[in-house]
Amino acid sequence: MKHLFWLPLLVSAASFAANPELSDEMLAAIEKHEKYFSQIDGIWEGEIEAFELYGAYPNTPYKARMRLVISGDEVSIHSKKNKEWVQYRYDYKIIRHKTNAVIYTHASQIAWVESVSILVTLKNIDEMHVLWQRTVNNYATDPKSKDARGNFQNHAIFRRVDA
Repeated sequence: MKHLFWLPLLVSAASFAANPELSDEMLAAIEKHEKYFSQIDGIWEGEIEAFELYGAYPNTPYKARMRLVISGDEVSIHSKKNKEWVQYRYDYKIIRHKTNAVIYTHASQIAWVESVSILVTLKNIDEMHVLWQRTVNNYATDPKSKDARGNFQNHAIFRRVDA
């Protein structure tokens, strides 16, 4: 029965292809689906297994069990450490656009800077596509050092746990 959810949108899309003017019915169907796939507020959990795209550790993934807590313009990121959820101290920001969001932060200390971005969109009401990316620059380190720079990325499905 779940697959019938898409039927009104498909019928509307087919009618749009024949007639490029958007009918009130099609606009209502699009708005309904946009609202449905914009419900990203909540608690989401999943596992990141990110690989280094460029650097000395391409076969050693960065692994972390993560939790995203999203509420309006507030977002916090947590990782599981010794069976406890620990919040990352970074100040994460979120930018939303219709059904998608970009979560990001920048952090630095002496001679080191890191940027993290997390791109999200719903797969369905209880599952979220997550593209996690991290770039690190130890700029005071000799560029030839294997630890001087790092770029990590991967995709995961996170599940809603607050429903």
